[in-house]
Amino acid sequence: MRSGAPIRHVFTPREIEHFGHSVRMMNGNLGEVDGKYIVFLTSGAVLSIASAYWEIRNVRNENGQVIAKRIGKRVGKLWAVEGAFPRLAKEKYTMVY
Repeated sequence: MRSGAPIRHVFTPREIEHFGHSVRMMNGNLGEVDGKYIVFLTSGAVLSIASAYWEIRNVRNENGQVIAKRIGKRVGKLWAVEGAFPRLAKEKYTMVY
């Protein structure tokens, strides 16, 4: 699988408010995630993530990496991107006697 390819995990509005930092809409507007709301930079308008979910094209984290994207305009699901979630490493435990 190539880097940045979508994986089989649907991004929900709750995950957007937890992991997302900025969003790009289908019409090209850029907004920042502020709790349960999206604040658009150009107009200053505020929308809830749940109401604007179907118009979100992609979601970026604090580092600017795309963590979720919509494959097409008519696709109803926002898919997570490979590498969106931090990989969980196994912790090594040592026995102390």
